[in-house]
Amino acid sequence: GMLGRGRSTTPMPGPHHSSSSNSGSGGGVHAYPYYWLWLVYSMVNANAWLWSSVFHCRDTKLTERLDYFSADLTITVGLGVSLVRVLALQSPPQLLALGLLLGGGLLHHAYYMAFIKFDYGYNMRLCIALGVATALTWLVWVSRVRHPGKKTLYQFMALVHVAMLLEVVDFPPLLWLLDAHALWHAATVPLTYMWYKFVFADVAWLTAGHGHGSALVAATDGVEPGSVKQKQ
Repeated sequence: GMLGRGRSTTPMPGPHHSSSSNSGSGGGVHAYPYYWLWLVYSMVNANAWLWSSVFHCRDTKLTERLDYFSADLTITVGLGVSLVRVLALQSPPQLLALGLLLGGGLLHHAYYMAFIKFDYGYNMRLCIALGVATALTWLVWVSRVRHPGKKTLYQFMALVHVAMLLEVVDFPPLLWLLDAHALWHAATVPLTYMWYKFVFADVAWLTAGHGHGSALVAATDGVEPGSVKQKQ
């Protein structure tokens, strides 16, 4: 499995354009300050799943490295996305500092794995640590704000970590066809829908004029959960 091989890619793609998003103030999705963030993250995720597919079809040293390093990139970027959104980082110096910190760490990790020792256990532990840090960042933030997607985010975080147990607890294939890793991939389909649902709620929330600024500084803005109507 992904974690069994030393990494996991959490299904967290970015939002597409939606005509209904234009109902907010200031021009809809293009007024959403983190549109670029989710666009970049969606491309990083697409790259990871591309190389995952290639590796599953053709297991070679090259495809394995591309699969692992693409997944490492996705998990690292996922942590960066959570920090940018939660801390409301928008200025170039802030984004550059965060990028250098996470990018430097990722490059050091990739160098070690590629040229010193391709350590599956070390890679797995690092990915789990980054995943837990990302989850805690989102959960601490959403617990402090009156976000219309709060319930969806709670549900997603709970279910994605339950699903990831399939990558840790292995068992013989069901009917000699479906093993734990195959079931993990199947679980990512509804989980991806749940993540999109949360992101759409965030777009609607901010474009309606709520939730600006760092949520760790200003906990609430008086908006009740579910008060931002969404049309999907």
